[in-house]
Amino acid sequence: MGDKKMIIFYEILSVRKQKRTKNYHYDIIQQQK
Repeated sequence: MGDKKMIIFYEILSVRKQKRTKNYHYDIIQQQK
C-alpha cells in the first residue's frame, strides 16, 4: 500500500515537472516574437 502511494506521488510530481517545462519553453517562444 505504501509503495503504491509513493508511485502515485512520483507520477504527480513528474507530470507537474513536465507542465512546468512546457510553460518555460512557451515563455521563451513568446519572448522571441
